[in-house]
Amino acid sequence: MPKRAVPTSRVAILLDARLSMPLYKQLYERFRRVILTGQLERGTRLPSTRQLAHELGIARTTVVLAYEQLLLEGYLQSQVGQGTRVAHDLPVPLVLDELTHRKSYS
Repeated sequence: MPKRAVPTSRVAILLDARLSMPLYKQLYERFRRVILTGQLERGTRLPSTRQLAHELGIARTTVVLAYEQLLLEGYLQSQVGQGTRVAHDLPVPLVLDELTHRKSYS
């Protein structure tokens, strides 16, 4: 089966360099949100850091930082030669935390 990454056009990623929040944090927050809401399904392969940086017109380091944070928190999983994918098993406390956070602002 050929390796295929999800085109980023499926999920709108809008970053604003004018905000005080760093671009990597904006990217992290956007991916976290679309993972938790199911817009990016579990097991979905993400674009490489080079490809995504090119598509967004940002530095690759920015994408690497966002991906690394998502990996550390358990939202993504990565394997050499297999790419980076949305984790099949999201950390339960993080999912519950997000749902609680969302309800408190509804």
